[in-house]
Amino acid sequence: MAYPEMQAAGTIINLQESNGKSLVTFAPAKGYQAVYISSPELKRDALYILFSGGTSTGKNDDGLYTDGSYTGGKAVVNFTISETVTWLNETGVTTAAPSHGGIGGFSGGDGMKPDRGNMPDMFPTLDEETRAKMQAIMEQERAGTITREEAEKQLAELGVEFPGKPEVQP
Repeated sequence: MAYPEMQAAGTIINLQESNGKSLVTFAPAKGYQAVYISSPELKRDALYILFSGGTSTGKNDDGLYTDGSYTGGKAVVNFTISETVTWLNETGVTTAAPSHGGIGGFSGGDGMKPDRGNMPDMFPTLDEETRAKMQAIMEQERAGTITREEAEKQLAELGVEFPGKPEVQP
């Protein structure tokens, strides 16, 4: 997950299955702008929700919470894992891999602001009304209220190319 802005140190990240089961709850000790999560519990074609903020009653071991429960966070993005590597930003699955440093786990722990801070707008020519319509269509597709094909059709009518799947390098 690539955030458009730095996130404050200690801000909890929580990844849940669509049924509400928490897979990981973590609070980085330093500011961060990207999160990388890998787990054998993540399944292709399954729906997940990434939360930010909130609190955990679990045992905190260097920022990783175990047991306990997570509450009060804000849902940042709902997404379906489509590939072995699925890149996200705040609008959902994206085609571009973030340009951050960091290896596995959670990134941003070195205190350095990642390059993503000056990320170019993916759709710089869209006016606010079209951008709002685009985001609403993408939210409907992520929520499952419209199909991907319907979302692509509606976005094409707006003159917006639907974000595709990322290319995975061998």
